[in-house]
Amino acid sequence: MPTASKNAAPMKLRSLRDVPAILDAKVGLGEVLGRTPKRKAKKSNDPVPLAFSGVWGGIRGLLAATLTRHHPHVLVLLPQAVDADIVAGDVSSFGIEDVVALPLSAGDGTGSSIRDADYAARLQVLQRLRARDQHSPKPLVVTSYIGAAIQRVPSVSCLEKATRELSVGDIVDPEDIRRWLAEAGFAAVTAVQVPGEFASRGGLLDVYSPDQPQPIRIEWFDDEIESIRRFDAATQRSSETLSKVELAAIGTQPVKSPFAEEENNDEPLDLVVDDTVGAEATIVDYLPEDTVVLVIDPSDCHQSSNALLARVAKTERFVSMKELLSELKSHKVVTGTSLAEGAPTDVVDLHTASADSFATSLDETKSKV
Repeated sequence: MPTASKNAAPMKLRSLRDVPAILDAKVGLGEVLGRTPKRKAKKSNDPVPLAFSGVWGGIRGLLAATLTRHHPHVLVLLPQAVDADIVAGDVSSFGIEDVVALPLSAGDGTGSSIRDADYAARLQVLQRLRARDQHSPKPLVVTSYIGAAIQRVPSVSCLEKATRELSVGDIVDPEDIRRWLAEAGFAAVTAVQVPGEFASRGGLLDVYSPDQPQPIRIEWFDDEIESIRRFDAATQRSSETLSKVELAAIGTQPVKSPFAEEENNDEPLDLVVDDTVGAEATIVDYLPEDTVVLVIDPSDCHQSSNALLARVAKTERFVSMKELLSELKSHKVVTGTSLAEGAPTDVVDLHTASADSFATSLDETKSKV
């Protein structure tokens, strides 16, 4: 926990939601974020990012939540996969309602991979970011295992082209929607259970789009969309009525077989896996301009990303951490470690201490505080 300065004015602490304001006032976060880095990296001659010292455990989430007081969009990069969900939970505890974790997907972004839960979760994060701008009312924090951040994603233009908006009152042939979904790799089933499936019966079409947290039920009257609802796949009960919805159908791209004749060939296009499909960009392309990036334990992140690249089969669907950081040059990047080294102008010590360190006599505890 952060320890108070002797000269700091007392602030009321009613709940964890008040802690970011206290930390903000304690370190003068607005002022330190505005500093221009003076020290250069030895090899690249790039500015050395501002470093926060005393960042570990729950302090990672606290620092991320505090950063939203000055930057409404925060990306947190972490060395271990399990950390993304843990830090997301911590950020939420400190009062930030809009927090999402970006997972690493085993899918290759084509065909049946749209039915991979982690790939679906990645698409949902991208859609959340795509919808954001500087006028978004609430801050958004994205936590990510470094391996998930270096995994390539569909380009913004590719995702936009694959996204279709349907609204109540639209005149559209339901067969066109079914064909569109099937061509994108969605599986036709009797009842949807996982992302990448659709089911049709009468004037109803159930679609579990990978970029949606729940399946969508669309009801037609003839060719007019009469209603759109979210529903629970297990109970089949509607959970939310919508006036419109966006569905992303990203799957296998149909291309001509290299063995097919160039002329007078009416055979259907083959569906083949292209390693570049769905891997044209990185998450950096989706970040709003005002995003600040918090890299937790940079050295560990480098080691973790290198270890991942050494064992994946398709390295072309990833970038290195060095390449990712290069793409992030237009954003404010800061680091957080338990013990940061550097000049006083480059390091901000949060003066944190573990709860165990206060398990002493009352007089000693008072002196520490």
